[in-house]
Amino acid sequence: MLHMTACLLSLLLVHSIPLDNLLSSTTHEFLHRFVRMADGSPFNVSTKMYRLATPDLCEPHFETISLPKDKDPKIIIYPPCTRIERCSGCSSADLLVCEPIETEMVSLMVLKFILPQQESTEYLLNGTEEVRVERHLKCHQLCRVKATDCNQDIHKYLQSDCRCVCKVRQTCASSKHIWRESKCMCECVQTKQCRGFASFNESTCECDLDMETGSNGKGKDKSLGNHDWYRKRDMA
Repeated sequence: MLHMTACLLSLLLVHSIPLDNLLSSTTHEFLHRFVRMADGSPFNVSTKMYRLATPDLCEPHFETISLPKDKDPKIIIYPPCTRIERCSGCSSADLLVCEPIETEMVSLMVLKFILPQQESTEYLLNGTEEVRVERHLKCHQLCRVKATDCNQDIHKYLQSDCRCVCKVRQTCASSKHIWRESKCMCECVQTKQCRGFASFNESTCECDLDMETGSNGKGKDKSLGNHDWYRKRDMA
């Protein structure tokens, strides 16, 4: 699915179709400019029976955020929350996310009240306080996976695919192993709980003896492959 999305993203760029057009504020214009029917004719699907869903553009929207509480539990901050512009909206591909590219810090004034005393219903004003909150001014669709998400020792970052890839790839030795892109190494598809003096061998994906000698103390091979009687008992 990741590669299919990446291919779609690359196809759109190759054909010089701006990604923002996928989420045009004028849905009607987008459908008639960039969408064709299966036979190649202009888009002509009727939307009279239903209201056509419109995309939520990647831009600042008012969102509810919580304001910091006072350290004194007897002090109430009012209001406890407010609305401020934050980036949100649809992304034209799963690889992308709507994020701010320009922000500013805004100062807001809140009121501080003292909790009512017993047998009282009145709050006492304790003053005002300035709080600073971040306001998003401009938004853009950016890669969900950033270069900072990659392990620089084993990964390199592909900006075009918005993903981390291994600097060196290997072919796994057997069908018991699977390649892990996150670790850039082959790992066992399944692990086993070994018993007795056995431990799990990541190379063979089997249980091996930990003892330096075999069961008769004469230095036999540690692999349980040479100890069928032990393997049967261990896996029972």
